This record gives sequence, C-alpha cells and structure tokens, in this order.
Amino acid sequence: MQLAIELPDELVFDIQNILKQQDIKQFAQEAIKSKFLQEKEAQQQKELMTLIRAIKPVKAPYSSEDMVRMLRDGKEHELMDTVAHDEK
Repeated sequence: MQLAIELPDELVFDIQNILKQQDIKQFAQEAIKSKFLQEKEAQQQKELMTLIRAIKPVKAPYSSEDMVRMLRDGKEHELMDTVAHDEK
C-alpha cells in the first residue's frame, strides 16, 4: 500500500527526519488520529452553530433592570412564580 501526503515545504525536513525513525506506524496512527479529531471538532462546531441558530427568542415578563431590582428587594419568589407560570 502506498500513501501520498501533501506537505508544506517547511514540514518536509521534519517529516524526513521522522521517517528515518523506527516507529513510523505510531507516527502514522497519531497523524490519522489528529486529523480525525480535527474533523470531528469541525463537525461538532457546525452542529452547535445549527442548534444556536434554531434558538427562538422569548419575551421576558420583566425588563432586566426590573429583574435585578426585584432580586435586590428580596422579591425573587415573584420572579420564580412568573417563570413557573409562563412554563405551563
């Protein structure tokens, strides 16, 4: 089996040195694993962006300023009651 890999010029010298070593199989396995993980991460990022784009905006019953004011005034139960009521 033959394997062709395109490399940037700056890596050619490093690769030639690596190929002189005994453990080429391990090098190849690590390179393949690294590429696989890069592809997997790219796919996960695409899926995350798809999920983020699917988020629908919601209307808050209070402005953020009112919510902070209520929390500071110890009225968090009113906020929680509103949230619980809206979820029904």
